[in-house]
Amino acid sequence: MVIIAGFAIIHSYCQYLFLGPCNTLGSNFLLGLFLMVGGGVGLVVYRIRLLRTSRFRVKILVFTEGTIIREIRGGDGRMIRGTVLGDAPGKLRNWRGQGAQIEYLTSRRTPDEIQAVRRTLKENRFPKGRLNYRSQGEEYKDVAEKVLPDIIVEDDCAGIG
Repeated sequence: MVIIAGFAIIHSYCQYLFLGPCNTLGSNFLLGLFLMVGGGVGLVVYRIRLLRTSRFRVKILVFTEGTIIREIRGGDGRMIRGTVLGDAPGKLRNWRGQGAQIEYLTSRRTPDEIQAVRRTLKENRFPKGRLNYRSQGEEYKDVAEKVLPDIIVEDDCAGIG
C-alpha cells in the first residue's frame, strides 16, 4: 500500500514515471519517492524476516495425560496434580530449542482439572505452549483439526479417531 501511495503522489508529477517529462519541483514529489523506495525496502525486509522465523517452525501437539504426565487423582476421582513421565520436559525443551512450536492437548474438561494440568506443566518446567482442551461436544480430532499440527505425540493413537 505504501508503494502504491508513493506512486500515486509521484504520478501527478511524472506523467510517464520517469520515461517522459517530469516535474520534480512539486512539494509532494520527494514524499512520493520516499514512500515508494521506503515501501519497497520495507517489503523486502518483512519478507526476509518472515522466511527466517517460519522456515523451520514445526508445530508439535503433545497429549498430556499418559504421554508426558501421570495424573494424580483426589478422593472425588478428579485430577488434582500430575507427575512427570520419564524425561518428557527435557525432550520437549530439546525440540523447542531446535525451533519447534510446542502445544499441549489434555483430556480434562473441567476448569479445575485443566488448571491442574497447567500447574503440572509449569511446576515441572515443560516448555511454554498453549494448552488445548475439548469443549462440550468436541472430540480429539476436532481440536487437532483446529491446531493443525505437523506432528502428534500420543501414547494411544486409537483415541484420536
